[in-house]
Amino acid sequence: MKYNPFIESGSEREGDMKNIFLAALLGAATAADFKRGKIPNKLIIFGYLTGLMIRITEGGPAGLALGILEGLLTLAAFYIFYLTGAVGAGDVKLLSVIGLFSGIVFAVRTAFYSLLAAGVVAAIYLLKSGEAAARFQEFFSHIGICISQKKLIRYRTSGDKGNLHYALYISIGFLVALALGKEFR
Repeated sequence: MKYNPFIESGSEREGDMKNIFLAALLGAATAADFKRGKIPNKLIIFGYLTGLMIRITEGGPAGLALGILEGLLTLAAFYIFYLTGAVGAGDVKLLSVIGLFSGIVFAVRTAFYSLLAAGVVAAIYLLKSGEAAARFQEFFSHIGICISQKKLIRYRTSGDKGNLHYALYISIGFLVALALGKEFR
């Protein structure tokens, strides 16, 4: 069978198995993020190696090359979020595993839905805590400093209470993208 990058896999069952594996990997990443405050590199490497094996099994050398390219493009596309301090390095690497497995388009959809989920939770938190005005003022002040200094500065709020555990939102984004994905192809 000739490799087609627009088809998830050779059969519906293979696509389901790939998604089950990704869901399990995301679950493990989320648990580790809550327990340790970061996603272990061993888990990311396991995801990369498994994704590479799947890509070469499904598409041969062309599938492997495309998988590597899509994983790297995903990594590059979301690296800016790490540089700004919006997410941790493990979160960006986790998104690149999704890009390797399912392609950059699916990874972007996952990131979009994860951003929406995190945004809703953050908005609820800010409204309930009464911190919305102060946080927005601090955020726009930070943007002004970046513009005046003509460089990107990692963003941290004065009231940071720890990690956001963004792996949870990536997992939510993955499930939403999976549920809605077939309608957007």
